[in-house]
Amino acid sequence: MNTIIAILQIFGSLGIFIYGMKILSESLQKATGSKLRQVLGVMTANRSAGLFTGLLVTSLIQSSSATTVMLVSFVNAGLVSFTQSMAVTIGANIGTTITAWIVWLFGFEVAIHSFALIAIGLALPLLFIKGNARNTAEFVIGFGLLFIGLNFLRQAVPDLTQSGATLAIIQYFSGDNLLSYLFFVLLGIITCAVIQSSSASTAAIMVIMSNGWIEFPQAAATVLGINIGTTTTANIAALLGNIHAKRAARYHTFFNVTGVIWALLIFPFFLQFIDWLQSLIFQNHTSILTPYSIAGANELMLQQRHSIESNGIAMFHTMFNVVNAFLHIWLIPYSGQLMEKLFPAQDKQDESFSLRHISSGLVEFSELSITEAQTEVQKLGQLVEKMSGNVALLMFGDVKNRENLIAKIERREELTDVLEKEVSSFLSRIITAQITENSSKQVRTMLSVVNDLESTADHLHKIALRTGKFSKLTKSPPREVMHELQKMMTLTHKIIVAMNKQMSFENRVPDIQEIETIETEINNSYNEQIALHYQRIKSNRYELEEGIIYLDILRSAEKIGDHVSSIMRLLSGAKQ
Repeated sequence: MNTIIAILQIFGSLGIFIYGMKILSESLQKATGSKLRQVLGVMTANRSAGLFTGLLVTSLIQSSSATTVMLVSFVNAGLVSFTQSMAVTIGANIGTTITAWIVWLFGFEVAIHSFALIAIGLALPLLFIKGNARNTAEFVIGFGLLFIGLNFLRQAVPDLTQSGATLAIIQYFSGDNLLSYLFFVLLGIITCAVIQSSSASTAAIMVIMSNGWIEFPQAAATVLGINIGTTTTANIAALLGNIHAKRAARYHTFFNVTGVIWALLIFPFFLQFIDWLQSLIFQNHTSILTPYSIAGANELMLQQRHSIESNGIAMFHTMFNVVNAFLHIWLIPYSGQLMEKLFPAQDKQDESFSLRHISSGLVEFSELSITEAQTEVQKLGQLVEKMSGNVALLMFGDVKNRENLIAKIERREELTDVLEKEVSSFLSRIITAQITENSSKQVRTMLSVVNDLESTADHLHKIALRTGKFSKLTKSPPREVMHELQKMMTLTHKIIVAMNKQMSFENRVPDIQEIETIETEINNSYNEQIALHYQRIKSNRYELEEGIIYLDILRSAEKIGDHVSSIMRLLSGAKQ
């Protein structure tokens, strides 16, 4: 019974720690979300810039899993290439080591948990104030819960001497040999894969080590395993993604597995290197590589030893990732080629970019998810522009196979329907996440924009179908009718092109003057052509069926102008 209670206490403590980390990460994302999206959006093939991007983003949001999963989804959506993502992945692995330093500094070096409840109490009133005050409150609460959870974890881990069976198992695998290290690497992989948090796993190892369950070498080997275990999150997210997303996730695993291999090959020397670095930092340094006897040690001496050991884990974690990054950053072109050979595309569908895996619910939504949605909305706008060009070609071009062109327009219209549902679902799920008021406003704007774009595609499809009916009439439409329609369709294509040039969701207020000018021309042309239409009806210039087709095309063209103008007003209002 005592064992069950101890296990539940450990899991409860980890739960508080992870929840605190989640709140902390979300508050940082809300505070810096738009800036982070800009950073991720300007990633280039420059390896140094990509590495710094991964390091910066992971340091700010305190979650390498969030960075790598979002990176995988960016690759899947086509925001960045697989090659660009590799350097960011390397940087994210360095950035995640900052958490271990925070845990050491505030969890072992300074007993901050005693002040955490006071800080949470002071921050609570700020939760009822919108804006930065609320973000600050959430940051303080997350930070406090993190270290309250860590303190509970330290108290929950029982004294190993009270459990003879567990002690025997640990001692059996605690030798200073490769087999022992491999066991603890495997333990780290399983622990992190189950907990789904490298930060919580590393903190747990620090606590277990400070309670005397394992020595520093075994704890360091477990940290190596945690580096592999943390890659499971991105690999799960990539399961339903395209081949580019899969390669990005597999590269994350490849980076850490190859790092663990070289680290194990030189493990004793690497540990000595860490011990030497610590001797430069701590006065009266006692080697972390030799078992520490607690006999005769007072509480202050034990606290100092725990601090030194925890510092050693933070330093080991950092140095491992820094050295591994230095080795891999120069091999990116070759590693990319290797990933492409190991994971080839099965078909063209596998090469396509989409939001499929995100819509499946495998990825937690956050501020950074908005970038993907923005790109998908812009893609939808470009697809509508292509449809407009196809319709103009169908109406006025010299097309040999009109049926094929109509079928192509229909396929694109069906694709816009799919994208509209997919992106709208995605946006609806983002808006329920913890995002800022400004981001929420952007998401609501995008929902309306997507609806207008889909309606524009419907009208273009309708025009294509009416044009098909025109061609089946026994008598060709009067030349002036086709000339008027060409003028109208030229204006609608022009306004769609202008819309795509101005479609931006951040940092830039669109110039809607050109759109308004074209819409005025569309409205004037529509009114003139409606008047001419009724004159022709009176003078029997064409049959009633022909006139109905002509009128339907005019109305659809005019509606396109209305929808595009609505989009521009929405985008303009979202920035002001």
